[in-house]
Amino acid sequence: MSVPKFDQKEIDNATMYTPVGGLYGMPPTSCKKYASPITPKENLKLLMEGGQPYWQVNCNTDFNCIQPACMPDAVARNKGGIDWFGVDWVYEPKSNAAMVRPGTRRLEEIEDWRDMPWPDLSAIDWEADYKENYEGKLDPDRPTLIPIVNGVFERLISLVNFEDALCYLLTDREEVEAFFDRLASWYAELFEILKRVYDVDMITFHDDMGSAMNTFFDPKLYEELMVPVYQKITGAAHKLGIYVDYHSCGKIGKLVPLMIKAGFDAWEGQRDLNDIDALCMQYGDQIKFLNVLVMPQDDEEAVNFIKHLIDTVGMKNGFIFYMVDTKPNRSVYLRDVIYGYSRQKFSEK
Repeated sequence: MSVPKFDQKEIDNATMYTPVGGLYGMPPTSCKKYASPITPKENLKLLMEGGQPYWQVNCNTDFNCIQPACMPDAVARNKGGIDWFGVDWVYEPKSNAAMVRPGTRRLEEIEDWRDMPWPDLSAIDWEADYKENYEGKLDPDRPTLIPIVNGVFERLISLVNFEDALCYLLTDREEVEAFFDRLASWYAELFEILKRVYDVDMITFHDDMGSAMNTFFDPKLYEELMVPVYQKITGAAHKLGIYVDYHSCGKIGKLVPLMIKAGFDAWEGQRDLNDIDALCMQYGDQIKFLNVLVMPQDDEEAVNFIKHLIDTVGMKNGFIFYMVDTKPNRSVYLRDVIYGYSRQKFSEK
């Protein structure tokens, strides 16, 4: 199906979205709702399922991004406190994030997870949370995205410590695999609730896999240990019609083929550590690249940067924008540039 030609009225006749509040709520302020030929939800589906999107998918305008505060992890990882598994997190103002409180160790040995109290998802009044915080605020034309901020390896690290977590991969491999498998089942239960109550369309699943220098462990171990549990997690999401964005920091670009094998629909990686554009050009037809883009301060440079990305990775249909712009009072509205320029280019393909 061909994409209809861009009409400037799509921008000129734009209305406004209601801000999404709460933890991680985006957009935090009102933004334009373009008079587009199809909805942002339909446009995302085209991108994710191999069709031709009508415009460049942009997290800044195209998603209802929420993180329900009734999930203990959401509060603990953002502001500090006790998470779902009883781990104490402390807020660090300089980084505007939380870390496990120094000296905390939830499990003495890896096998102790079997005796650990498991979070009871049925004990939370999810419907009340939705009604109180989100009813009427989530535009049905936009896909809803919810982050899960502790993945399986990050969960293991938080319960013991980083050094011991790596050692357990060598000394207690079967116990780690059993713990990861139980976690995957628990996440699958959580996905069912998030779909039923919040009608989630995409999960951002956090599980960092590397440092600024390299992956935490060899790709062969990643394939043997992580890929099977990730396949269980992504498979559970896909059965519910949920896409999974893999938020994984570090210099881990060499893992992209294994991310694809694991079933992830997108990778949210670090642009400063990985050649994201080259990876997108190579693998963008198999996995999407959701990328944080820090806008240049100069207005003309910012516009040219956006157009360059749309002309390259955007035309590959493997990229999702997430724009970070710290400059106030620009002479140009960059979201109009993203929408208008990509609408024009995509309709000419």
